[in-house]
Amino acid sequence: MLTVSSLVSFRIGLDTFDPDPEQSAEQKRRREHHFHVVEIPGLRLLGVSILLLLVVLRQAAVQSPDQARPALLAAILIAYALASWAVLSALFDKSRRIHLGTLFLSLDVVVFIVVIYLTGADKSWLFFLLFIRAGDQANTTFRRALGFAHLSVGLYALLLVELVAVEHRHVEWPAEIFKLILLYGASLYLAMTARSAERLRERMVGAIRLARDLVGRLQAQSRELEDARRQAEQASAIKSQFLANMSHEIRTPMNGIIGMTALVLDSELNAEQREFLTLAHGAATSLLHIINDILDLSKIEAGLMAVDPIPFVLRERVTESLKRLSLVAQEKGLAFTSSIASDVPDTVVGDWSRLDQVVTNLLGNAIKFTAQGSVGLRLAAEERTPESVLLHFAVSDTGIGIAPDRHAAVFEAFTQADGSTTRRYGGTGLGLTISKTLVELMGGRIWLESTPDRGTTFHFTARLGVDGHAAGRVATIS
Repeated sequence: MLTVSSLVSFRIGLDTFDPDPEQSAEQKRRREHHFHVVEIPGLRLLGVSILLLLVVLRQAAVQSPDQARPALLAAILIAYALASWAVLSALFDKSRRIHLGTLFLSLDVVVFIVVIYLTGADKSWLFFLLFIRAGDQANTTFRRALGFAHLSVGLYALLLVELVAVEHRHVEWPAEIFKLILLYGASLYLAMTARSAERLRERMVGAIRLARDLVGRLQAQSRELEDARRQAEQASAIKSQFLANMSHEIRTPMNGIIGMTALVLDSELNAEQREFLTLAHGAATSLLHIINDILDLSKIEAGLMAVDPIPFVLRERVTESLKRLSLVAQEKGLAFTSSIASDVPDTVVGDWSRLDQVVTNLLGNAIKFTAQGSVGLRLAAEERTPESVLLHFAVSDTGIGIAPDRHAAVFEAFTQADGSTTRRYGGTGLGLTISKTLVELMGGRIWLESTPDRGTTFHFTARLGVDGHAAGRVATIS
């Protein structure tokens, strides 16, 4: 009887456009069933109770010969409310041609007319009931609200005709015509407000539709990106595996070539033969370095790069490594210097082969890019704990230097400080990338200071264990 169907209908209208189209229809069906089978019958029964209470209160307050018969009215209203609830519960989902919810909302207007008739007909104080149905449809659509307005006006006009033609009652036509005009005008106004709500709802529905389309597009793009990512990862894994396999396969015969040329160079050769074999030995050694860099890069990309901590005597290993590098520097006429601070421990725990790889790469680059002047290494202990020491290595030169805007780029794979560097000095551009990864694996960091044409200093730190303790960060990269 008395409902707030406007708000619920508005909500159902919006629910029709759920962002997920696969679930939208099922959600709409469940909500519409709950609205028409549970909420509206409950409100109808509540409205009946309120209406009967008003009738009883008026009868107690006002005595007149045309008072309503509460018992008959209660029987009709309660029977109708319960019967409509039962029919909706049993047949709402089964009915396809007729929408039972709308049908019973229309029958409510007929019941309103019966209540008006039983409470005085044209003299009834419950004439306001005819405004309810058009009013609670003001947030649906203009046509729906206007349809209920016409239904209310038409049924009241039929009631007046029945009073005059069948019961031969006297009707004050001017007053009743005014009431019909009032009913129609008020209902038309309520229907006009429904048009404003309808336009707002259409804009909201349009926004929801647009959002649903955008979500659909984003989901499709996300799936495409996910497929592309999986394909890229698969291609990268295949490439890394290929590089690792090929590097192993090429390195074995290359070591044989280097070894055999070294043996032949130790034998008696004429000057021309020695020159040719020396060139071949140098080229094979350079190629082996490139293969080793490619193998390390493939390990990094596959997440298999690791450091293996074992105890070693630091000063002895550093001295041995610097001997061969100092010879290369002397061949270019460069001064070679080295210093190890007194607070650096003798015995440490770490992966010397990886540490030596970083030092050799940085010193090798320093020698390669320095035409005159000096190259040097400084080693100091930056911080010390009972279990570990953070070593600070500094490799400096007086070479070509690096422009400030290229400092970060030199640590990227296949990148050098200048596009012409590869043509002038050779190299793959992988050494610093690998060194950066190794330093991070050893719990340190790497950075540089440089002035173009005046030289460069590369700094890096590495945390090593002391007194038999392994360093805190010794693991594989992932």
